[in-house]
Amino acid sequence: MTAEGGAPLHIDERDIQLVLLASIIESSNDAIMSASLEGIISSWNPAAEGMYGYSAKEIIGQSFSCLNASENADAMGEIMEKIRNNRKVEPYEAVQIRKDGSAFPASITISPIHDENGAVIGSSAIARDLTEEQQAVQYTLDLLESALDAMVIVDKSGTIVTVNSQTEKLFGYHRDEMLGQLVELLIPSRFHAKHLSLKGHFLANPHPRPMGVRELELFGRGKGGLEFPVEVSLSPIKTAKGLLVVTAIRDVTDQKHMIRNLIDVNLANRQFASIIESSNDAITSVGMDGIVTSWNAAAERMFGYLAEEIIGQSFWLFIPPEKMEETLACSKQILGNDKVEPYETLRIRKDGSTISIFLTASPIHDENGVVIGVSGIARDITGEKEASQYTRNIASIIESSNDAITSANTDGIITSWNTAAERMYGYSAKEMIGQSRLRLIPPESIHEDADNLSKIWDGIKIEPYETLRIRKDGSIFPISLTISPIYDGNGAVIGASRIARDITREKEASQYARNMASIIGSSNDSITSSNADGVFTSWNAAAERMYGYLAEEMIGQPISSLIPPENIHELADNLRNLMDGHKIEPYETLRIRKDGSIFPISLT
Repeated sequence: MTAEGGAPLHIDERDIQLVLLASIIESSNDAIMSASLEGIISSWNPAAEGMYGYSAKEIIGQSFSCLNASENADAMGEIMEKIRNNRKVEPYEAVQIRKDGSAFPASITISPIHDENGAVIGSSAIARDLTEEQQAVQYTLDLLESALDAMVIVDKSGTIVTVNSQTEKLFGYHRDEMLGQLVELLIPSRFHAKHLSLKGHFLANPHPRPMGVRELELFGRGKGGLEFPVEVSLSPIKTAKGLLVVTAIRDVTDQKHMIRNLIDVNLANRQFASIIESSNDAITSVGMDGIVTSWNAAAERMFGYLAEEIIGQSFWLFIPPEKMEETLACSKQILGNDKVEPYETLRIRKDGSTISIFLTASPIHDENGVVIGVSGIARDITGEKEASQYTRNIASIIESSNDAITSANTDGIITSWNTAAERMYGYSAKEMIGQSRLRLIPPESIHEDADNLSKIWDGIKIEPYETLRIRKDGSIFPISLTISPIYDGNGAVIGASRIARDITREKEASQYARNMASIIGSSNDSITSSNADGVFTSWNAAAERMYGYLAEEMIGQPISSLIPPENIHELADNLRNLMDGHKIEPYETLRIRKDGSIFPISLT
């Protein structure tokens, strides 16, 4: 760059820095302003105009005090005194006043401005509107308050900063008695040292995780000193004020009692074994090396392999190639003792055909709590297969099932009742064990149950059928029910097992799916869908008419095959935004028909 006459133009580095600084201030989303030592405003950026409602012309020359709520006057005097004395002012929160008189919370940072000799000649202020942040905090507190579990939030030191009402109910303390106290208040003293050690490990690598699975059995301690077993989950949250840990606490007294009772009673174990063998779900287990170790009769029917054919073989034998990565990830989670939610997947039968299953996989533990294998429960074709466990720990299988699994003796008295039954019917095991099964059956279904039981006593298994049952609250709901005989060691029928599945949502979902399919099929708009790789997965009749391709021609093809070269960049942009969870507003673009013609469309 040259000046007039061709001489080089010298630009001072400081000038460049000043220009850059001015540009940053003008484009900042925070309100940035400056004032004299008397508090008279001398600069005002666009963000300040938007936040306070005053234009620069209106506010420059006015006192900084017009922006502060009256109750902040004394505090502002102290702050300005610090500025005049060149002392540091920590960021603070204060109520600010807009031009229209409305108040809003803001985070304020005030710093001294120095001349070239270092003398303080004024102050700069940066303000950030905290309205949305405070609303978000309130929303989070409302969510915590609505949680069914006790929720305790602590800081890095273990000091309790927030609790919900369920915490008050569970531990017997008023929240004012807990806030500001160390979380050890809620832990029996004999566990304090171990808890401090575990806390240190967690803070060294904070990530969402359960507690008490490997380290120790956990107990809570109420206000009166009463101890009770609990399950605890930890979730770290990074905030402006440092790391916080959200702790979800659940009382598992009833579950613990049930598990101990099931383990202690040999008869209960024989009953559960009978349930597993009579189940219509394929129940299998594999060791840590992926070798099949157990295989029930339903697995023989579902996959086509006899137990003697498959036990000792690798379970990868029936995993399709496209599901290898998914299965490996699931296995790593389970062997790492992490919970895996039931999911839909594919498996290969002995004859080479592929079936769709709903699978629940669970870890198998030894007596020391070490993971020694994986159990799986698979249900064919309905899209619902639920999980539990079959091998060494039969009680664990029953407890992890999503189906209500119960048993009764020959007198119709309930002898076992799993957690899923508690959720489905509303009765706890304590309420139902020892009670008649008839309290769950509507009057109009009593005869049906009696007919089925007469077959059970003859040793005949009842295939799944749909019927009705009554919850504790009196509501009647549909279930899919399987009834099977339970045998003693001599082969005599000593009771019946029942596996029930609530099919309310299944029926509703089936009708909803039919309705949606009808709407899409009859739409005059081209409606398609694709996966995350940009490959078409559905193609309606209107799409066939618009593009000229049949559904069977396009499903499995890339979206890019319909996009002109000059518009191909939009595909990557759209897929990236969609994968980030952003909705793409309707816009106009171009597409290519089968005959090669290009036409405009409005695309959502």
